[in-house]
Amino acid sequence: MTASSLVSQAISPLKCSDSVQEALLWLNDFKVQHLPVVSEGRFIGVVTEDSLIEISDKNALLRDFSIFHKDWCVKEDVHFFEVLKLANEYKLSLIPVVSLQGMYLGYITLTSILEKCAEIIGINESGGVIVIEMQEHNHSLAYIAQIIEAEQAKILSSYVQDFKDSTRVRVTIKINRTDLTTIVAGLERYNYQIVEIYNSSNDSGDSNDRYDSLMNYLNV
Repeated sequence: MTASSLVSQAISPLKCSDSVQEALLWLNDFKVQHLPVVSEGRFIGVVTEDSLIEISDKNALLRDFSIFHKDWCVKEDVHFFEVLKLANEYKLSLIPVVSLQGMYLGYITLTSILEKCAEIIGINESGGVIVIEMQEHNHSLAYIAQIIEAEQAKILSSYVQDFKDSTRVRVTIKINRTDLTTIVAGLERYNYQIVEIYNSSNDSGDSNDRYDSLMNYLNV
């Protein structure tokens, strides 16, 4: 699951010969705050709406300014998690993707990032969620999985949350069953502290509704 598998080319990149005004119109038309700039197919950097607004001469050309963020891109072979990290770190509205030789290949949208995240955590899969808290030295996903699988269930996704200045961790697990009664009982038998349980099919529907609403908002 590399960056190249998520690339889109629906929005053409800016050119160094474009004016500031043209760049602002392009940003407005596509409702984004960032756009890549390319010269002869090579990625030059990303310009932001804020930096362009600050330029008084809107007829000036982009190449006349040092406003390009050259490191706001990912290589085509990086894992999806690196794309997510960059988007979060710089709050990007789209993430340029370049070849190993620095040639511009396209970009990745926030919408495609959210869709991939939803796929990874199984948000569209029917099931329940259990949140467990424990001492860090007792955390073993393999052991937790054994308990869950003993009840004829499977883990769809999981993540671990650390607490600052604490030896405790919290593990959130999505399971492919909405009836979690026997699974909870099994975990409690092994002294796992159950913090939260979401096992209603309505909860799953509400989660999907919220996700769909977010996707619709991003597509506006």
